[in-house]
Amino acid sequence: MSRLIDQGIDNIMSLLDKMGNLAREAFLLSVNAYMENKDVSDELYKMSSEIRKMKDEVRDLAFELVLRYQPVARDLRFIESAIEISYRLSRFGRYAFDISGIQKAIGNRESCDLKDVKEALTIAEWMLTMSISTLKSWDEDLAKNIVKKDSELDAKFIEALKDVAMGKVKDTKCAVADMLVIRYLERIGDHATRIASLSSFINTGKYLF
Repeated sequence: MSRLIDQGIDNIMSLLDKMGNLAREAFLLSVNAYMENKDVSDELYKMSSEIRKMKDEVRDLAFELVLRYQPVARDLRFIESAIEISYRLSRFGRYAFDISGIQKAIGNRESCDLKDVKEALTIAEWMLTMSISTLKSWDEDLAKNIVKKDSELDAKFIEALKDVAMGKVKDTKCAVADMLVIRYLERIGDHATRIASLSSFINTGKYLF
């Protein structure tokens, strides 16, 4: 038998799903444009703004459910976590826009070796995609794997930072641009890790870290 609160929870889940899909779309558009030296900043600004608008909708719905139904246990964990998850998803959109800003500011980088960026990108894309997946599957093992993967992305950032500091990247434009992008990818990984931990909290009542 369905409860009155269930429709509200379903509405929040639907919004989070839309946010996740749009955030991933923005992320892929941004990094692909960076690799191909394309300016998509205007498009990404609109996508980021739309994600941020949905974040506010999630917050408003969550507050309404708390005031109307005074939820407890798993319902309360979900509503509380949904507000933070929506914020984390909005950061995906913002970082996608920020990456496009690097491309727009620095311009053509055809001479750059994108090896470090590509390696960090592979990890970040997996973490982002899988963190969104945990919100539907509540897969505890997957959530734990996302948390473990974060250390790999952190290591890629430190490795790239050391390369720049030691002068291994000779082209200043390439060094600055790639370092900034990898930093944004590392931050995306942090938010994906937190989403995974929140999905575990909703399901089990315990955070992964």
